[in-house]
Amino acid sequence: MARILLPLGMAAAMFGSCSSNDITERVEALADRACACKDADCARVVLQELITLGKENRNSTGDKKRGEKAGSRLAECVVEAGLPLDEVMAMGKELSEL
Repeated sequence: MARILLPLGMAAAMFGSCSSNDITERVEALADRACACKDADCARVVLQELITLGKENRNSTGDKKRGEKAGSRLAECVVEAGLPLDEVMAMGKELSEL
C-alpha cells in the first residue's frame, strides 16, 4: 500500500497552491470525494479527475505537506472503495510522470 500512496501523495504535492486558484484545496476536495465513494466506478472517476488536474497544473507550486496528505488519503479511499490495486498503481505512475 505504501508504494501506492507515495506516488499519489508526491504527485498531488507537485501542484499545490497557486496565488489565484488554490490547487491544494482542489486536491483535498478530490480526496473528500474519494472517501465518499462506495464503489470502484466512483473512485476511478475521482482519480481520473486528479490526473486531469495534474495535467492542467503541471507548473504549479504549493503546500507540499498538504498535497502529500491529501494524495495519501485519496489513495487509501479509492482502494477502500474497491478500485483494483494495479489500476491505482498505474494511475499513480501516470501522475508521477507529469
